[in-house]
Amino acid sequence: ELDISFSVGMVGLREDFGEMEALRRDLPESVYFWVNAYKDEPDYYSTQEVDWLESLDPEFRTNTVRHSSRGRSCR
Repeated sequence: ELDISFSVGMVGLREDFGEMEALRRDLPESVYFWVNAYKDEPDYYSTQEVDWLESLDPEFRTNTVRHSSRGRSCR
């Protein structure tokens, strides 16, 4: 009604996979659902988990990489 753009998302923790799936299912397809990769543990996701998370968020794989910050802290 107000023509406000928004997106919805979560951090991709395994214990929240069920909630992520339910949220994506309940949102209109027109609402972008993003998943931030959990990066505190190396190799946290299996190949199958990355594929599944990418089915929820087509950009998920891009977020699994630690991108350069030109030597500055990312805050």
